[in-house]
Amino acid sequence: MGKDPKDPKAPKDRTVLWNEGNGKVRLISPAEYFVLTKDLPYIVRPEPDKPETDNPPILWVGKNGEDNVLAPAGNINLVDGVPEFSNADMFAAIMAGALREEGDPLCDTLGFYVMPCPKGKCVVHVDAWSSETEYESLMNTTMSRTKYKDGRPEHLHSYQFRPVPIAKRLDTLEKILFDPELPPVHMIFIAGIENLVVVDNEKNGVMLSNLLKDWGKKLKTGITILDTD
Repeated sequence: MGKDPKDPKAPKDRTVLWNEGNGKVRLISPAEYFVLTKDLPYIVRPEPDKPETDNPPILWVGKNGEDNVLAPAGNINLVDGVPEFSNADMFAAIMAGALREEGDPLCDTLGFYVMPCPKGKCVVHVDAWSSETEYESLMNTTMSRTKYKDGRPEHLHSYQFRPVPIAKRLDTLEKILFDPELPPVHMIFIAGIENLVVVDNEKNGVMLSNLLKDWGKKLKTGITILDTD
């Protein structure tokens, strides 16, 4: 039957994402969660720290225990906000989950399930859109959801691309991602993908998307994009 509210795996004091199928995802309260699941058998999801496969997903949302993978290797996920939260809020929540190290307590990721960062890996964040003030605001929002409230963890590699000429940004990103000195990449976050390169037609946009997917596959990770439109 439905999950007892006292059970530690049940949602408590925050909203969660509910996947209704057909690409529709909405935020629901814990009370609504129990109503929606009261007549359904509860299926325990695998713990994020204990994947059941050799190549587990790194980002997913769940419905009644059935996981909907958002970020297998080479996948691009566009973060588009909902009325309750902005694009930046959701982007920051997912990045906070990715920064959580194995063994750390769970943090509030607004209902997303995010694999923690394995020891020896890093999280890459590239901002090609924000001003200095906006960049610091996003970083502070992200860190406020983690244990790193007063600083930045060493496994976060964050880069501001606004000072980089737009014609050189894509090459710069490639050099960063495939630098032999860079630790293996857990997840990649990009704010302002439209500012990575001059995309003046649909063909160029598709080429950029395919290039990022190819990089994601080579690095065996997913890429999360902040929609800044």
